[in-house]
Amino acid sequence: MGHLVLIGGGNNGGRGTDYETGAIDAKIKELTGKSAPHFLFLGFATTCPDSYFRAIKRNFKALGCTVAQLTKKDLLDSDTVQQKLSAADIIYLGGGNTLRLTRTLRKYGLDGIIRREYASGKVISGISAGAIAISRFGLSDVRKNDDGSGKYVRVKGLDLLPVLFCPHYNTQPARQNDLPRMLKRTPRLCAVTADDGAALVVSNATVQTVSALPNAGICRYWYQKGELFCFPLFEDEQYPLSDFLE
Repeated sequence: MGHLVLIGGGNNGGRGTDYETGAIDAKIKELTGKSAPHFLFLGFATTCPDSYFRAIKRNFKALGCTVAQLTKKDLLDSDTVQQKLSAADIIYLGGGNTLRLTRTLRKYGLDGIIRREYASGKVISGISAGAIAISRFGLSDVRKNDDGSGKYVRVKGLDLLPVLFCPHYNTQPARQNDLPRMLKRTPRLCAVTADDGAALVVSNATVQTVSALPNAGICRYWYQKGELFCFPLFEDEQYPLSDFLE
């Protein structure tokens, strides 16, 4: 199997924002074991993939990667899709609308291709909606109102990691309120919460965390006999993947 990197969130330096995920991006490259890996960006969760890609391209080119994008036009040619995904060492799923992303992946058969590429040893990484897509389920805000009212919904991902993933845990407090309710609806799974600037890394049957911002962290939640438990993960520790499985 390959490697998974699930990022809770964080700015990428685009549109005048700070670049907050540098340490995580460096870890993504390191996992390939290559000095100049091929990086492929999938921005189907957003309506502005090209501007998103410009920031991502700058960041990963600075790390020595060869950077490409899988575009909506590419999706009309299955040979182009296969060629770009096969050539990539890193497949990066960008953030945005989780339902838009997962529906696109399934509509064009990218879900099966990504699973095969992961099985072949590739690095599959995602941020926010992209991290939910890597998981079995995710806590998504796709149906919340502009004023923040309404409940979060559970969105089904590709199930590369069988957890309920919750991004933006420190910056969107409503997620903290909805997580117990959603986890009760998802029996026999644990939840993984990730702050902005924090990432969960799954590699060689072990799990570790990477923090790119001060105090950004990852926690594992689960119910046992009706009681909710929380276990914080520490950046200098490695944990067995079996702790996160059913």
